[in-house]
Amino acid sequence: MSRTGDRGSLWRQLDDGALQTILRGHPTEGVYNDGMRFFEELRADMTTQYQDDKWKTAGVYRIENGEICFAYDQPMDTGCFEVWQRSENCFDLYFTGPRTTPNASYMNRLTGTGWDARFWLADRPATCPEAGLA
Repeated sequence: MSRTGDRGSLWRQLDDGALQTILRGHPTEGVYNDGMRFFEELRADMTTQYQDDKWKTAGVYRIENGEICFAYDQPMDTGCFEVWQRSENCFDLYFTGPRTTPNASYMNRLTGTGWDARFWLADRPATCPEAGLA
């Protein structure tokens, strides 16, 4: 499902193919819904290097069933996420938890609110809204 808004925004949930094509092999920068920033390199070999104000750790990720899932060497909270593309270089992560259903409502996901993290590809200009946090 995708929807293009009048300002060129693209609202769509990424499937496995899009997740592989767009994200795999790229460094990302982002912000959690509490304002904490992070950096993550999603390497082509499905390993990752993650860093925020508290952690710096290696890990692995996988893409399946329309989700990206993370596991790290450090014992930190993580899991699987739906990824929704908001614009050319802006993506929202919605934690799915053990039930594989995002904690945010479907309406949240459609409107780009209630996200757990928002990120962009670090090697390109970010196109995320300036309007702040979820």
